[in-house]
Amino acid sequence: MRDCSTFVCMKKVLFFIVSLFFTAIVKSQTVYDLNTCISRALENNISLKQSALNLRNQEQEVLRNKGQVLPSLNGFASHSYNWGQRIDPFTNQFANSRVRSNSFSINTSFTLFQGFQVQNQIKKSIIDYRISQLNVEETKNNIVLQVASMYLQVLLDKETVKSVSKQQEITTKQLEQTLKMKKAGQATDADVSNLQSQLANEQLNLVNAQNRLQVDLLSLKQLLLLDTLQDFDVETPEISDDDLPKLTLSAEEIYAMALSKMPQIKKAELQIESSQKSYYIAKGSYYPTLSLSGSWGTGYSGLRKELTPEGQVQTIPFTEQFTDNLNQNIGLNLSVPIFNRFATRTSVSQSLIGIENSKLNYEQAKQQLRKDIFQAYTDAQSAWKKYEATKTAFISAETAYLFNEKKFQNGLINFTEFSTSKNNYQIAELNYIQAKYEYLFKMKVLDFYYGTPISL
Repeated sequence: MRDCSTFVCMKKVLFFIVSLFFTAIVKSQTVYDLNTCISRALENNISLKQSALNLRNQEQEVLRNKGQVLPSLNGFASHSYNWGQRIDPFTNQFANSRVRSNSFSINTSFTLFQGFQVQNQIKKSIIDYRISQLNVEETKNNIVLQVASMYLQVLLDKETVKSVSKQQEITTKQLEQTLKMKKAGQATDADVSNLQSQLANEQLNLVNAQNRLQVDLLSLKQLLLLDTLQDFDVETPEISDDDLPKLTLSAEEIYAMALSKMPQIKKAELQIESSQKSYYIAKGSYYPTLSLSGSWGTGYSGLRKELTPEGQVQTIPFTEQFTDNLNQNIGLNLSVPIFNRFATRTSVSQSLIGIENSKLNYEQAKQQLRKDIFQAYTDAQSAWKKYEATKTAFISAETAYLFNEKKFQNGLINFTEFSTSKNNYQIAELNYIQAKYEYLFKMKVLDFYYGTPISL
């Protein structure tokens, strides 16, 4: 008897020390609410950063295509020495000795007409830029759903730990009471042993629940890309039964709103427009190309000589040659496609196929969205029914447990009957908690499709 009492006391002291330890840890922890978790995930997520880089890259593509409507301008300069037989470009004389020469030129060209390919390329790149923006938005949405799902899983784990811990405290008190009853001859050693066994099982259940909580907290921390050594916990909001959202919209209403808001639908629509611009770009190769070009140039040659008034032969100075050798050129260039080995025809046919494929992708995206929403709606309805059923079962099991607890204390039922009632109560409570958070997440998914920000 004394050993049993000592055992219970040691348990209580150990529990008190562990509680103080975890309280000290919690005080030093960083506690995040759901909005903070989402913000940190969006800030640190690598996939989102890559999508943002792709967006910047597409922005540069728009700038590059817009630049194609401007004229090009290039400068050229050379300084060279030549040996051996050659014709000097400035004197048109044969040279067979070392000759120094310089050339300077500026060239420009401007495309006047190219089958509207440049204009369509600009329009296509702008559409592709908007598609990249929607890719970023879609990546954000996926991250928000992942964080919300894991956050609610952690809250479920916390509720589970609380429930199992409560059952352990109840069993501990029952064991203490049974030990007193045993001293008074109202309980047997078998009753004490059964309660000690049940307490050990509940301690194991508590350890398993705490382990699940720590694993899911670690998963959430990794999802936020936080340091794994950082003390971290989430805020636990009070979510009463009255706070649970209700299904007030139909699946069709949610789908109609999602069609106008979901980035994957907008992206599929824009991809049709992008494919159409690709068709016009390919079709532009059927047309001739008209361009305007011009150049300015001059140069110097060491072979160019002159006779001085004194009768001496000398090389004409650089500054004088620079002026004398000036030349300008301007011209129109017309290129008419006649036969290019079916390249243009094939490109046009492929672009038409691309348009049809984009239209099918758009229809597929709408069908997939409709399927996801109706599935989520059905899941929410089922989760609500499950929640109501488990709530009713929990209330009944709790009432039966409290009634049987008094009967057990008065010796009206045996330990087996009482233990069965207590286990039913614990199972009903865990099922109720799980159903509650399952329904809450299903409703948050529907809010997400409807365009409502996810929050608690």
